[in-house]
Amino acid sequence: MSCLCLPRLQAAIGLALPIAALRVPVPPVMATLAMSVGGLPLPGASLRAALRLGLPPLPISLALVEQISATATAASQLALGLGIDLLAQNGPSQLALSLRSLHLNLPRLLPLPLALTANLSGAMSLSLALSLIAQLRATLGVDLLAPSAALALRLALSAAPSVPLHLSARLAAYAKLALAAQVFGGIGRLLPSLQLLASLQLPSIAINLWPLGVLSMLLGLRANIQALLGSGPLANLQLSLTAALRPLWALPQLALSASTGAGLPALGVNFAANAQALLGLNLGLVAGLRLPNLAPFSLMASVALAGGLTSPGCC
Repeated sequence: MSCLCLPRLQAAIGLALPIAALRVPVPPVMATLAMSVGGLPLPGASLRAALRLGLPPLPISLALVEQISATATAASQLALGLGIDLLAQNGPSQLALSLRSLHLNLPRLLPLPLALTANLSGAMSLSLALSLIAQLRATLGVDLLAPSAALALRLALSAAPSVPLHLSARLAAYAKLALAAQVFGGIGRLLPSLQLLASLQLPSIAINLWPLGVLSMLLGLRANIQALLGSGPLANLQLSLTAALRPLWALPQLALSASTGAGLPALGVNFAANAQALLGLNLGLVAGLRLPNLAPFSLMASVALAGGLTSPGCC
């Protein structure tokens, strides 16, 4: 278990300041493109195979599926960022200790330096662009920064199967539940884990986490920049990043035709087996559970992980 310490919170602000100072223009097409290709599937063959399964509707709402997915993601982030396993017997008490250190130290950072918040909208646009570049490289092998990006993306989108919206949402729900189950140790552990989480008495947060949200966004952007430019020193960052993203300005016409992939889920190689296993669960039991809102704790963990804020023991 780790705590959030004042010196490292201050160090995180030091890491975030040069990122907040960036003024790197992003073409408007990136926002439209993100909506057009969000959730593109892995290779079309896996999607076609999933469609042939003829999966029935799940016995729970799509909103509950999203809640389960968010809960599992937050539990995973707590484990990675703070070393806290909420399903362990001492998980809630460890979380309370980390939260106590945050209650003590976060107010000491206020007010945040004005430079951190002067260009949040620009930072969010830049973060969206870098995330989209990484997503398309990973899912389609398309590099938006390559000279042939427009052609490669058109070909990838034209090859994607056309899926009715209700089927796309259904496949996405199965995929999200399978990923949630993976966090908890497999399909068979999904229901017991959710039931245990619903029974936990978690500590309450009595401070405004907005400063932590600012840090989380800027530190996440810093990680995306390092993924694009390499993990070396971020020298001449403004010039380097502007030059690296210049090819994006050649994509404006692409947004008008890049809408065929909207809403398609990303399916893993074990999707069929996982979907069949999910059908064997009594998922209706989840509807009666009051799952905890782990989003604030997840924010703590994401900042700790991105900024290296954690240290062993209690602050």
